[in-house]
Amino acid sequence: MQSTGWTFRAASAVANGTTSLTITKPSGTVDNDIMLMWLTHKGLSYATVPAGWTLVGQGISGSTRGELYWKRASGEGANYSFTGLADTSLGYIRSYIGGLLS
Repeated sequence: MQSTGWTFRAASAVANGTTSLTITKPSGTVDNDIMLMWLTHKGLSYATVPAGWTLVGQGISGSTRGELYWKRASGEGANYSFTGLADTSLGYIRSYIGGLLS
């Protein structure tokens, strides 16, 4: 695979929720952009994420959990819904041009 470097394209607004969270895809995101989604929430378990998102890493500090996922944009809808959250949550998505070419 060849790396082409990454260039920031757009970011979503920060979404706030409780037991579920809906994050809007960043405006201007096009097919093949790489999207990174950050999610922070309180609770005993990690979030249930929509199909197609790949876990990069997750961690916990006290009762706060942090999760990072990636996805290649591919004609999907404008929103992503996350469930399984126990309490206060927030998340956002950033889109990048480039990444890995196969």
